[in-house]
Amino acid sequence: MEHSLRPLEKNDLIKVLEWRNDLRIRQNMFNERKISLVEHLEWYHNTCQDSSIRNLIYTVDQIATGFISFSKMDQKNGTCFWGFYVGNETAPKGIGYIMGYLGIDYAINQLKMRKINGEVLSNNIQSIKFHERLGFVREGLFSEHYLKNGNYQDVIRFALFQDQWNLLKDKIKEEINRNGFNFC
Repeated sequence: MEHSLRPLEKNDLIKVLEWRNDLRIRQNMFNERKISLVEHLEWYHNTCQDSSIRNLIYTVDQIATGFISFSKMDQKNGTCFWGFYVGNETAPKGIGYIMGYLGIDYAINQLKMRKINGEVLSNNIQSIKFHERLGFVREGLFSEHYLKNGNYQDVIRFALFQDQWNLLKDKIKEEINRNGFNFC
C-alpha cells in the first residue's frame, strides 16, 4: 500500500464535508453540529487565505482516506496545533497510526515545527491513547473548559517536540511494519 499526504484541494471538499458530518467523527469533535455546504466552502476559502493553516488529505493507494490540519502555525516559535480524522470508515485498522506518523513527520520536516500541540476532550479515550502512542505527552489539563451537550468537559493539552519525535519515529515505523503494513 502506498501512503501519502497531499494538500487539500477543491475537489476534496464534498468528501471532507461528508466525513466531517458523519456522526462517528462529529461526536468526538469540539463542535459536533453538522456543517452546511455554505459554511464548509467559507471555511475552505478562509483557510486558503491563512498562512498559519495547512490542510492535508491522507491517501492510501491514491484514495482519500483521512484529513489532517495544522493550525496556529507560529514560525518564529516553531509551534502549531493539529487535528485529524480517518474519514474512510472502511479503512483497515491501524491506518490512523500511519496517518499520524506521516502528519507528525510532515509538520516537523516540511513545516519546520519544533513542537506540535493537540487538544482532546477528556472523554475521547481513543484520541488520548492515539496521542500517547505517537509519543505526545500531557502538558496540561483545562478543567471544565468546554461546554458540550450541556456539560462542561475537561480538555487535555498534549505536546510532541521535534527532538522527542526524532528519538521515537524509527521505533514507531518498526511497529507499523510489524503490524503488517509494510510501511517504508
